[in-house]
Amino acid sequence: HHGLGQAQSCGSCGTQCGGACGTVGYGGGMACPTCDPYRYASVEALYMRREGIDNFTVARDFALDDLDFEWAPRITVGMVPDCVNGIEVGFTGVLDWESDMSISAVDGLSTLLIEDPAQPGTLGTFGFNAADEADAQRQIYESRFWSVEMNRTMMAWDVAKLLIGGRYIDFEEDFNYSTVNGANTGLLRNNAANRMIGLQVGADIYNPMGRFSSSYVRARAGGFLNIAEASVLVRNDASILANGSEESTELSGMFEFGTGVRYQLGELMAVRGGFEAWYLTGVATSEEQISSATVTPTFGRALIADDDVFFIGLTFGAELKY
Repeated sequence: HHGLGQAQSCGSCGTQCGGACGTVGYGGGMACPTCDPYRYASVEALYMRREGIDNFTVARDFALDDLDFEWAPRITVGMVPDCVNGIEVGFTGVLDWESDMSISAVDGLSTLLIEDPAQPGTLGTFGFNAADEADAQRQIYESRFWSVEMNRTMMAWDVAKLLIGGRYIDFEEDFNYSTVNGANTGLLRNNAANRMIGLQVGADIYNPMGRFSSSYVRARAGGFLNIAEASVLVRNDASILANGSEESTELSGMFEFGTGVRYQLGELMAVRGGFEAWYLTGVATSEEQISSATVTPTFGRALIADDDVFFIGLTFGAELKY
């Protein structure tokens, strides 16, 4: 068929079909090339860091260092049966960060934890009293992130991919503070877990720079129902000072922004690299759960899930389109 209908059907194919439409008008013209369905897969190496742990401590004499950058993959596979509308699934993770500091001292170590006024003498192992300070102490902070997603995609020519879909994010933290005082030991242990399920929208936009190269912007924004849980245990030698857990359902958000350069290596293969920043909001962190320093029987029990966490890093990847 010819005419306006032809122009519209050509436009819907875009350059994804592997050809131009030719002359289009109300008169004759070349037939629109038939669209070949295609599939794609990309594997990226993420080199990311969870920000904000630097100098966190519940000990008087030493603090935690910032977490290191860690590697993890991001794998995406998708198919586009009609050159415009498609579906893709993706997995990110597992990113696992840890900061571990320990100290031993002849002069004795003390804690920033405060005894319950109703129970004096309960934090002796931690070095609460100047006359009875600890011999060795250790703090370990661990943070883990992974996610899985499934999206409907829409390809706009060769310059943009728009998507909407569902995503599950698992973000969990553990903090351990242990102390040795003579023959006695003490422990503070906290776990904060966030299991987030919700919807996200996103776009990948490409801007040609040269014959084979382009710059890109990658953006994602999601709203989630966060089933958050926190548990705490404080033990001073044989005495349990606090032990319990709390769970609640909160609203949370995840926002991602990335930018970089993509280079086409041939018909099927491309490589790319760039910078990424993520912002996770409305989550429970170990850092926030134990910010209250007085160790009462309800210490660490009130679930606080309104913390914000930043992640920054670099990405390197390759993609295949066939």
